[in-house]
Amino acid sequence: MSTAELAAYSPGDQEGFASLVNDTHAEYGFSYHPVLDKDLADPVASYSHVWVLISEGSVVGSVALTVPLNGTTTLKRMYVRPHFRGEGWGRQLLDTAIRTAASEGCRRIKLDTSDRQVQAVRLYEAAGFVLQRRDAGSRFYVKALDFVDI
Repeated sequence: MSTAELAAYSPGDQEGFASLVNDTHAEYGFSYHPVLDKDLADPVASYSHVWVLISEGSVVGSVALTVPLNGTTTLKRMYVRPHFRGEGWGRQLLDTAIRTAASEGCRRIKLDTSDRQVQAVRLYEAAGFVLQRRDAGSRFYVKALDFVDI
């Protein structure tokens, strides 16, 4: 198993965070979008929480939560570099976000992902996210947080 440490995002992680997001997008055939990816310059301005997975000084994973609205938060920027996949790091990132959302009183957490990200789909469904709809290659999920053990 690879060695890594989960930490709250700090400004020094910005370059590694942006690189992780852009590299993962390229891996799945997506490209940088100036509107959708504007958060990469300053993630803290866009999210209530951002965590990074650090290995040997490099960002190898991430997850973020939006500011809750009416008891619902959105999971964003959930990525893990290929070498670290399948080792439980994605689940650790996801569990951290879920527990945090629940502890802050959120009743639901939602997310969207691409049909292309098969491992992510499996992870979300195994964690209890329920598919709400599919649209143009995207999947939209929601998870009720009523019974999350915090």
